[in-house]
Amino acid sequence: MLENRSFDHMLGYLSLSSPTINVDGLRAPHGSATDYRTPLTVLENDSYLNVSSADGALHYPFHLSDNPLTSDVPHDRHSAGTQLARQPDGRYLMNGFVDAYYNYLPTRMTLPDPMGFFTAAEVPMMDFFARNFVVLDRWFTPVPSDSQPNRLLAFGAETNTDKTSGMPPDQDLVLDWLTRNNVDWRVYSDDLSFFVAFPRLWFDILTSSRFCKFSRLSSDVLAADPASRNSFPQVIFIEPSFLDSPIHPDHEPNDDHPPLEVKLGEDFLRRVYQALTPASNLTIWNHLVLVVHFDEHGGFYDHVPPLFPVNQSSGTGNQPFVSTGPRVPAFVISPFVDAAHVYSKNLDHTSILEFLAEWLTPGTPYSPSLRVRLAQPGFTAGNGRGKISDVLSHRLKAPRAKPPKPPAVAVSSRGRTMAGKNRPHTPGELTFDQAVRGMLAKYPEKVLAKYPHLRWWKG
Repeated sequence: MLENRSFDHMLGYLSLSSPTINVDGLRAPHGSATDYRTPLTVLENDSYLNVSSADGALHYPFHLSDNPLTSDVPHDRHSAGTQLARQPDGRYLMNGFVDAYYNYLPTRMTLPDPMGFFTAAEVPMMDFFARNFVVLDRWFTPVPSDSQPNRLLAFGAETNTDKTSGMPPDQDLVLDWLTRNNVDWRVYSDDLSFFVAFPRLWFDILTSSRFCKFSRLSSDVLAADPASRNSFPQVIFIEPSFLDSPIHPDHEPNDDHPPLEVKLGEDFLRRVYQALTPASNLTIWNHLVLVVHFDEHGGFYDHVPPLFPVNQSSGTGNQPFVSTGPRVPAFVISPFVDAAHVYSKNLDHTSILEFLAEWLTPGTPYSPSLRVRLAQPGFTAGNGRGKISDVLSHRLKAPRAKPPKPPAVAVSSRGRTMAGKNRPHTPGELTFDQAVRGMLAKYPEKVLAKYPHLRWWKG
């Protein structure tokens, strides 16, 4: 699960480029011969028009170059409401992305960042995934808000908050569910795990073999024994290096969180794929179901309305959500799926929890709250409710024996001048800051043994 990018922003080009993939993406006006591979080219389709209420300027999607962005893009609950532009009759106009951006960043610009989209030149690994596996073009974020509520729903089918604001309320997580059901699991983190946001997990994060560095994934896959189901965990979670984290001492963060360049996330996806598919040992590939998606849309434009109604409580004193959030990029990568297949039924992050239960506890749902959530009319409308198991049920005559070879992703190294941030400025940074300070206060020796670069953080 990467950070903060919408479907049209990252994959909308698939329905523009040649050869096209028939996703519900961006479409050129009828008769247009424009080559949208040229950076800064504007897609003047009135279906996507955002009109700035501040100055009346017209804004369309445009091909965005992959440079560091001006700033982050707003994506809190209030901003998401502006972006989705729900009307009294229940329609979502999806035309408030520029207004939300200007409310956050008053500087006016001809080509505002939230209307930008990339092409294969900027997202070569995602293009590779789309053309060699399954792209899911109706995968929605669980709620129209920022990271924490969406990640909590992804990791537990519930949320007790409607926003990112320091340490989240504790709740039951998929890690607890897996443990209760005697399922072996492991977390591979490129730097500091998101799960440090839960103090009850600190001791395990610092001492347990279930929380590992991402650099160990390749050797663990190479050591997998096809004759022993216990040689590799049944379920793993792979985490990037988070921009909000204080730790990324020897490489840039690579979670795709703006204002980062997406080439850093693309290179991380390449390393993940290569680690799971070494030619010298295809044990894991032969059984692999890898789901790649984003936590939320990050404030970037998408033209498809959210699923409605989908009611979701969000903690005491908070108004329930009434819809999902916007679409985000998502893929299923597996030897059991066709190349360039598009799956267009309704899914969100909690669909992974449903799939885990279908696979690991057949006949026993993940939780009553998840069963209620996925039965709501928003999920069953339109193309109908999707299931990851349905994506896999379209079986090939035989599983693909060899994984396709990924493209090279060139990432220039700019080096780092410091180990992290001096002080938190954003709600996400505050979460990691509070977690690190709490761990250092409670387990100082263990923190410095596992994360020696945090030694300076005590000051």
